[in-house]
Amino acid sequence: MEQIFRSRGIKVSMRKDEANKIKIYYEPNQEIIPFDSGIISLAERFTCLEYAVSAGKVDAVNFHTNCESIDDITTSFNCEIINVIGNVFDSSYRAYTIGYRMNGGKSIYYYPTVWKDTRFGICGITDKKIITDQITRFLSFIYATDDCRYWIFSQIPYMTKFKGLCITNFQNTNSYKLYYRLTSPGIRILFGTSCEIEKYCNEYGEVALVSASIMNGQIEAYNLYFLR
Repeated sequence: MEQIFRSRGIKVSMRKDEANKIKIYYEPNQEIIPFDSGIISLAERFTCLEYAVSAGKVDAVNFHTNCESIDDITTSFNCEIINVIGNVFDSSYRAYTIGYRMNGGKSIYYYPTVWKDTRFGICGITDKKIITDQITRFLSFIYATDDCRYWIFSQIPYMTKFKGLCITNFQNTNSYKLYYRLTSPGIRILFGTSCEIEKYCNEYGEVALVSASIMNGQIEAYNLYFLR
């Protein structure tokens, strides 16, 4: 059964005893996606973007929201930042994608957007001052630890684009991911001692995107995304 590759993510945990995990994203395929009641309800409402496979099993399915209101979904998150996302970041941020996780969790991806004739598109932020201000407000809002702040702020000089935020609700607990792009030299400086970055780049190409996973104000892991 053909699977059309989209991208690859490698999760590097901050815990020394936890092995790196690989997740591969594919174009939608109705013959592979396990259509349980949760996926069916989303598929009836939104356009499927991709599905992710981890350890040989479908791990998550992502949908485009078309920037429609999803208040009925986000209410269950009981997450204060959702109500003030425009103040913490800016008014261009919209709930662009929703992820359904096979373990029962849900994720909402908020991206800075711009109107493109007939729809909203992701624009990303390249101005370092705006990036710094938005990340500073976000980390203050979630009461990030000093170690978390230092870890993220040390990456800002190497950031070329800030892509947005993901909020995941699992078992009534919310966690976050910040998405951004880094320069190739910056990636090697920042991650060269904590993972086999050269091995990954030789095998999968240069890192296309990075995300920082935060729970309870602390960095839990970082993710490197590749296009092959």
